[in-house]
Amino acid sequence: MKALQLHVDYIEYEPLRREGAVSEEVQPGPKSLRDAIVLFTSIEEKDDEEVAEELLREVADSMGRLGVDTLLIYPYAHLSNTLAPPMKALHLVRHMERRAQEVGLKVYRAPFGWNKRFSLSVKGHPLAEQFRVVSQETLKSRGTVEARATQVAVVEERETQHVQMGRELDLFSIHTVLGSGLPIFHARGRIIRDELIKLIREVNARLGFEEVWTPHLFKSDIWYQTGHYEHYRDRMFIFTVRGDEYVVKPMNCPGHAMIYASRPRSYRDLPVMFSEFGTVYRNEQPGELTGLFRVRSITQDDGHAFVRPDQIEEVIVRILNEVIWVLRLTVPGRISATLSTRPQSFIGDPAKWDEATEALKKALRESGMDYELKEGEGAFYGPKIDVDVEDSLGRRWQCSTVQLDFFLPERLDLKYVERDGSQSRPIMIHRAILGSIERFMGILLEHYNWRLPLWLSPTQVVVLPVSEKNREYASKLKERLCSEGIRAELWVEGTLEKRIRAAHQLRASFMAIVGDEEESSGTVTLRDYKGRVVRGLGGTQLSGWLLDQIRRRTNNRGEIDDTLSPAGGVLR
Repeated sequence: MKALQLHVDYIEYEPLRREGAVSEEVQPGPKSLRDAIVLFTSIEEKDDEEVAEELLREVADSMGRLGVDTLLIYPYAHLSNTLAPPMKALHLVRHMERRAQEVGLKVYRAPFGWNKRFSLSVKGHPLAEQFRVVSQETLKSRGTVEARATQVAVVEERETQHVQMGRELDLFSIHTVLGSGLPIFHARGRIIRDELIKLIREVNARLGFEEVWTPHLFKSDIWYQTGHYEHYRDRMFIFTVRGDEYVVKPMNCPGHAMIYASRPRSYRDLPVMFSEFGTVYRNEQPGELTGLFRVRSITQDDGHAFVRPDQIEEVIVRILNEVIWVLRLTVPGRISATLSTRPQSFIGDPAKWDEATEALKKALRESGMDYELKEGEGAFYGPKIDVDVEDSLGRRWQCSTVQLDFFLPERLDLKYVERDGSQSRPIMIHRAILGSIERFMGILLEHYNWRLPLWLSPTQVVVLPVSEKNREYASKLKERLCSEGIRAELWVEGTLEKRIRAAHQLRASFMAIVGDEEESSGTVTLRDYKGRVVRGLGGTQLSGWLLDQIRRRTNNRGEIDDTLSPAGGVLR
């Protein structure tokens, strides 16, 4: 990380136009500060929170010696030719801002992703101009114990950014009066949940999973049978009613197993596959709860397949192919996997374990997925595959799981009839693609830096009439968009400029602006979040373009592209 530190009499700057793919929403107009430290900062490829904290520590120490308490962090790409990706750079700049506030500085930050006009006057003393360079290499050479000591705190702080997003975008909230770790989703947040569930429903249909529903609680008897009461009791919510003990389910597996056991099964019936978007409840420790990343109410895109041994590889290959497709669609980043094998303490036949593990290896190879072998780290009831994806900030998230289970079919006496009339036990495959809807939403919000792709966006189009006399025409446009399946809202209160600014702040994907000219010609002007507009669009062309982007679930986060250029339209 490279920074030019200037002690200034004054600085005045004004954002003029967006630059690059990642930019923040800003209030227009010039900003000015007096008697401040201006930190022109370049974030480089290998920089991380540790580097950012060390640079900030140096600056804060210097400010203490100079007797200055006002800091302006000014993103400035021109100090380096090995810049970090924009999303990572923005994350680190925000991190520096928060940490500077925590140490008591008056902190301001010039907006990221904008071309800015600025003028300043530097004081004339010997320490008014300083150039700083901090990297992992310099940290190691200095032996910065303090930076390492704060690493855990940095991770915890980083993992709560999406909570602020959820609050400001009116997506979800968490209230201690309701209970820690129990987020409630507002109407806008429910839309994102629904879109993710819709996506996985399509995947389930391709794979052949039948969607089922099971209650939120079962009597404790079933949990004794499965062994959870003994081994998982501390994380279960247990209560007694009229002499019967119940458990709020921490997982869906027993319910699906009971559906399988509800009638005789033949080898011809297998694989039998059930899915459920069931909310389960786990009594996580209060200190472990973190926004949507660690909660007590967990909605899983859960699935269980009951298979014969000869079906393991085929079923898992198909599941892994869908896992790769979903992760590439939602969090484009490096995908990797781990394969955990038989531990020292296990149940079942070792030969079956070896056969199943080899099937998992073949499935991973056939899917083309890189994987790491974790010998002896499987569960006592079966080997498993965990699939990780790397987000835009370089963080690795374990999302998808495919796990074999010899234990539950034995505990619950699940059977099927073989070709020769004998009985065998199926092998149970536990499968989750997103893992947890809540956690995956948190990942998406931070990966996309608040601005989600169009297909996930709660507000896809805001219709803005220029004046009250254009309201009826705007209302008809909004109704048309909604009738065609586009999430559109009509905003009429306040000036047009104020409504445009509010749409940016709420991260609406697009703004459809209609005035006298549009009403007389039966057209609409479309504006994207970067301020570009295309004029003269017919209603059919507009909705057709939007629906195509939504149907294909493109990564369009609210940008007009070259496919939308009507004859006579103006794109600028």
